[in-house]
Amino acid sequence: MDRRSHDRTETCIDVEIRHLHGNCRGRIRDLGPCSLFVEIAGGNYPATGSLVQLNFGIDTGWCRISRQATGEVARWDEQGVAVRFDTGDGISCAVIEEILYYQRMEQRQDRLLTATDAA
Repeated sequence: MDRRSHDRTETCIDVEIRHLHGNCRGRIRDLGPCSLFVEIAGGNYPATGSLVQLNFGIDTGWCRISRQATGEVARWDEQGVAVRFDTGDGISCAVIEEILYYQRMEQRQDRLLTATDAA
């Protein structure tokens, strides 16, 4: 049963996860305003409940920008980790909003290109 209360945006963004016992790399599979899921091929997984720092590289279409956010590991499994964000953390929420903005812009451009090509 899906208990999510917010819509998710499918994406593929590289991210580095730093935590108390090391770090790992992965790709964000889906993203919402309060959480995300990172697929990790292997490495040093952070424990459930631990605080993590996420380092993103975002392609804006014009350049690549770097951002950081902090969150808490909600769960992990053999595919990766789910991280949730404190809605009171204005900086992390702004970073997630920025990522969602660029994802929506990329999706709009894809639709425009497809429509133009079909004409």
